[in-house]
Amino acid sequence: MTTTPTHIRTLFLHPKPTYAIGEAARLLEMDWRDLRGWMETGEVEGIETDEGLVLPWAELVSFGMDFWSQEGVEEALGAELAEALPELLRLTELEVRIPRMEVVALERLAALDGETVSAVLARELRDLVSAHSDWLSQEVPGFAEALAWPELPLVPSPRGGGAAGVPSAKQAASEDGTPGRTPKRSGDAKRKTEAAMFSLAARRVPAADIDAVIH
Repeated sequence: MTTTPTHIRTLFLHPKPTYAIGEAARLLEMDWRDLRGWMETGEVEGIETDEGLVLPWAELVSFGMDFWSQEGVEEALGAELAEALPELLRLTELEVRIPRMEVVALERLAALDGETVSAVLARELRDLVSAHSDWLSQEVPGFAEALAWPELPLVPSPRGGGAAGVPSAKQAASEDGTPGRTPKRSGDAKRKTEAAMFSLAARRVPAADIDAVIH
């Protein structure tokens, strides 16, 4: 699934607490019936309101990130990147030296599943970081906020590298006087956020780059 830069910028830089199904499908550039199909399988979760079924911003962003490359997202955001993504989620360079056997294993596993080496590596890193997330949240400034995004609003960094973000559907409901909703699956939401976070972050290390530093 591809999305034009304009739609990415609209979603990230002009967020709303919730989106009607038609509007969400337009931003994702997919048929609304396909989006409803994904919702029926539980891949993306809406909430019922007086106006009908809507998608919270966090759900829409997490779902989109399962399909978009982060390179494309960051290119679309351009100079406004710091306003949209926590600092620890933005791409950076990584150079590693690992045994060639592990590179070959990553390449074969990726080919078997029809994935990239980055996706396979991301899955392993996600498990590692998840296992130590409590400790890392205490040790690394901004880690907890990055891990919670997009379920929680962005928190400005000490150096001004972040943004206020978008209020959650629950927060928006309480602000306008209507009852808020408690997320129905906080554990699943956290895992989904971590999956999006690390599937994107690991794309910064293509197999060729890893292999190039092994001598």
